[in-house]
Parts: sequence; structure tokens; C-alpha cells
Amino acid sequence: MGALVDAPQESTIDQKLARLGELTCLVTLISPLPTFIFCHKSNYEKNEQLAKISFNFLLAMMSTNSIWLAYSLKVFNLDLVIINGLGTLIATCFVMMYLYVKFKVTRLTVHLPRLCLSVIFAMLGSSSLTTPWQNGLIAVAMSMCQYIFILEGVKGVLQTKDPDRVDLIIAIACIFNALAWGTYSIIVNDIFVFAPNVAAICAGFI
Repeated sequence: MGALVDAPQESTIDQKLARLGELTCLVTLISPLPTFIFCHKSNYEKNEQLAKISFNFLLAMMSTNSIWLAYSLKVFNLDLVIINGLGTLIATCFVMMYLYVKFKVTRLTVHLPRLCLSVIFAMLGSSSLTTPWQNGLIAVAMSMCQYIFILEGVKGVLQTKDPDRVDLIIAIACIFNALAWGTYSIIVNDIFVFAPNVAAICAGFI
């Protein structure tokens, strides 16, 4: 009888955590947006502004979300499908805007090969060739790579000792996002969702 009473409560908790995770994840997903607000600027100024963000990070963001989306579909988890589908769309838009600006001021000989490799890798990792377990493992590895690219900014902060270069809101959102999805993963018993969120908590505090 106790189990019958507790089950709906557990379901309610994981749904609330999923909603919290979606909200905080959305904040982190749109964090590169200020870099792309440059409608009034010249192409040269746009290019200079894009230097603040890593193209590798954007590619990792796009590939990671698409691989997580495939994993979410394979394990039939609607909560993960929603946020990773949105993440894939947002990251793809950022990559396209980045390439559009670069195309206006320089050649894309460096960027296009990386884009092609990223897309091919994401397609292979997301395809039916991989089992849900393999797909989840690849998704975890990609998430770890994405956090490494995020930590690229830490080097600049340590060198300049400029606290203004630290976006506190994004850092806090990352921590709460990781806590929400980490707890959610424990409730739904998904080790693949749990592992990268432990790393995300560490990255957020750094």
C-alpha cells in the first residue's frame, strides 16, 4: 500500500525537477545570444565580436544536443526529448549565424571541414547503428567535451583577474540545471544523465 501511495509523489517530483531543469537549461542554451546581437554593426565589428566565442564550443553544443536527442527518443523519455530538441535547434541557429558572419568577412576553409566532421559524427552517434547504451555513452563523452570548451574561458579570467568576465547568472543557472537534472536522473534511474551533470556541477563552481 505504501508503494502505491509513494509512486505518484515520486512521479510529481521528477516532473517538477524536469520543468526546473528545462528552465535553467534554456538559460544556459541562450547564453551565447548576446554575442550575436550586432545588427547595427559592420561586418568587421561583427567578426571581432564573434572572437569572444569558440566555434568549437558551438559545434560541440550542436552535436551534443543532437546525440542526446537521439538517446532521448531511443529510451522514450519525453522530458529529455523536449529540452534536447530545443537545444539542437538553438545550437544549430547559432552555428549558422556564426558561419554567415564569417562568410561575409573571410573564407570558411577552416570552419566547413569541422562542421562536416561534427555533423557526420552526430549522425553516426545518433543512428540506428548504436544501441541506447552506446548512444548514451557517446552523449556523456560529448557532454564532457562541451564542458572542457566552457572552461576555456577560465584561463582568460585567471590571466586578467577581471571578475567582469565571469557571467555569474550563467554560472548559477548551470549549477541549478545540473542539480535539477542530476536529481531527476537518480529518480528515473538513468546513469547517462547523472554522469555529465556531476561534471557540470564541478564546472559551474570552477
